[in-house]
Amino acid sequence: MEQQIVRLPLLLFFLTAVAGGLASAYFPFVGWVVLPVLIAAFAAAVFSAFYTTRYTTYHGTVDTLLKLFFCLFSAVMMRGAFEPWLTQRQTIGVIAAYFLLLVVVYVVRSSAERRAHWDQFGATLVSPTLAIEKNRVRRIVKASRGDSQGDNQRSSSRWVANLGAALGVAVASVVGATFGADGKQVLLVAITAALLVSPFLLLRYVVPYSVGIRVVRAIERHRSECFDFDNASALQEARSRVLIARLLNPRLRQLG
Repeated sequence: MEQQIVRLPLLLFFLTAVAGGLASAYFPFVGWVVLPVLIAAFAAAVFSAFYTTRYTTYHGTVDTLLKLFFCLFSAVMMRGAFEPWLTQRQTIGVIAAYFLLLVVVYVVRSSAERRAHWDQFGATLVSPTLAIEKNRVRRIVKASRGDSQGDNQRSSSRWVANLGAALGVAVASVVGATFGADGKQVLLVAITAALLVSPFLLLRYVVPYSVGIRVVRAIERHRSECFDFDNASALQEARSRVLIARLLNPRLRQLG
């Protein structure tokens, strides 16, 4: 678990950097914006991976990197999918309209989530997804109903993943055979459409996560306190076993 906490910001930065490079290639006029954004994102990812134990700092970075990656990657996908039919200016209009719709839906869902589960958080410090105990934030995850059922669920997940991969290959083959030379473009449009629809389906998971970060940060400001991970000690020990983390963070060298 702690190793995943260390790796996640760096992985998200790598994906964001790749998407940012592709976006700059497709839309050269945004290159001057993407570069400083990626520099700031790199600094935030390194700080989150190797230094901070503060819950809102780490998860705020992860949340931002995830959203930034999606925005850049979806813009690239839309440009590639619509290139045969739309000019760059028209594609930019479609991208702007899509993000505007997504922002509106996100704001509405966030407002509903806050009213439903976070109005009393300042007094109780407990919500369906997290709780603050002894100045540490504990994520609330529903427990499985037994190890055997957990194993069955993991086996089912692997089976579904394999089936999905097989279906993907089959669909690609059918599209290629049906549409001939245009098959790749049709498949790209289908993949892009699925990518663009996915956030609206995943908002039920993303919104509580994002709202929780903002609410905890507001409480930190109100109380002039900082809340750490509930496993901060184990996290620091995991970091101390990473050579580059020990080189960058002198405090970790004291743990070895």
